[in-house]
Amino acid sequence: MTVAVPIKSLNLEQLADQIKPHFQAMDKAEQSALIHARDAGRWLKLAKARCRQESHPWNKWVPQNFNKTKQMADNYIRIFDRWPELEAEMAKTGRGLTIGEAIKLLGPQEKAANGEEQEAEPKAKRQVQLEDRQRETLQAYLVEKGVEIDPQAFWTALADLDINLKRIVNRLDILAQQLKEQELGQWLNSFRDGSPAWEDACQPYGLEPDVMAHAAHKAFLGVVVWHQADEDRPREDYDTLLAGNGWGWYYFVQGGTFRPAVAARKAAEWLTEHGAGDLEFELDEEQVEKLQEALAALPGPPTEPPAEDATAADPGPLDAVPPSEEPPTPSPKKRRR
Repeated sequence: MTVAVPIKSLNLEQLADQIKPHFQAMDKAEQSALIHARDAGRWLKLAKARCRQESHPWNKWVPQNFNKTKQMADNYIRIFDRWPELEAEMAKTGRGLTIGEAIKLLGPQEKAANGEEQEAEPKAKRQVQLEDRQRETLQAYLVEKGVEIDPQAFWTALADLDINLKRIVNRLDILAQQLKEQELGQWLNSFRDGSPAWEDACQPYGLEPDVMAHAAHKAFLGVVVWHQADEDRPREDYDTLLAGNGWGWYYFVQGGTFRPAVAARKAAEWLTEHGAGDLEFELDEEQVEKLQEALAALPGPPTEPPAEDATAADPGPLDAVPPSEEPPTPSPKKRRR
């Protein structure tokens, strides 16, 4: 049976064993480095107190056990001690902090009369400033969400319940984004899937399906464009999803009349005739050459007999009209081939 050892009874060697994994993790994981710095700071604070009890020089113990300086160790302790401030700042800006940014945000340290480093700003003053920033953040959040409630009363209730406000706000924003993405996915799944046939039709020309779809749109081949930030959505007769990309652009067609091979060929011909300037990206010589070779290898004019519609699912309810603005087209040079 394993017996739990009280944390305060750990010796310096045992404390060093607790700290080392966090230092190693800091070097490997950029995104979670600040979390590991905070966790290391917790153990370093205990080790510093133990060094003081045993009259062991702190400035020697740190480099003896880790590839770190005393100043770095003290900074990790500050990150642990003042974590609520850093968490509030990350929630306010909507992004994480590096260890260096966190230390800079906490400000400089000063020397006390006994030589120990201490915070330049009194703790009580920092706490007041932190609470003021959190109240301002809460006020802005409630206004943004249209919630009619007294922010001060809400803040007091949260404090009484000992709930971390920033985590609640962050979680609500994360859930809202997840719901938005889920709704978008469900809407896109309601369309007929025309992407396999379109990818096959585009393959001989050596360009990505969404780039070819945009060329087909510019060539007036019955392709409409929609971006996920637009409130208006394509008309319900555009019932087939042709292509999409990681930048939120999607291309739709009327599946009953759209012929992928014909449209892909005409889009390629449009590119060779007009160049890439109208599409806001640049074709290199190899891409132009492949387009020309693919077109030259095709017999006769672009024709295709009516085919069985392989995407015959019922479209979802769509009420809006196509957007009028043209999207910027990503450069095919930056795509993975």
